[in-house]
Amino acid sequence: MDKKAGKLYYGYKKHHATDMNGIVLAVETTAANTHDGQVLELLIERAEPAPKTSLYADKGYCSEANPNSHLRSKQLYNGIMKKSRNHELSTYYKKKNRLISSVRWVVGRTFGGQNDGSAQAKHDTEAWKEQTVNTF
Repeated sequence: MDKKAGKLYYGYKKHHATDMNGIVLAVETTAANTHDGQVLELLIERAEPAPKTSLYADKGYCSEANPNSHLRSKQLYNGIMKKSRNHELSTYYKKKNRLISSVRWVVGRTFGGQNDGSAQAKHDTEAWKEQTVNTF
């Protein structure tokens, strides 16, 4: 069960890893209440990105469970958007988040036409939630 905007619902999340062309490299389905950050390591293992690859992900994947040390051990560049935790983000992280967002449009192109044709990176319904990690 997951809670979004004050509404409880049962469902699933499908997490994707795509390349810069929007080609799906890995998929993992979890319960809706599974934190996105818990899935990142598994997606990296399944997608098998080459060393010195940039990994881009939205704020949902920003967590203590995803330390830079794991990305460094795989020789991946950290492109995970920074989440504000009870404080305003610094100018540096605001700019970095904007840059990451400008690259992640590939996700919208890949999954945008699945429901209503809109190019949204995330498509939420009552029973399904899409999450995507880009690897370039």
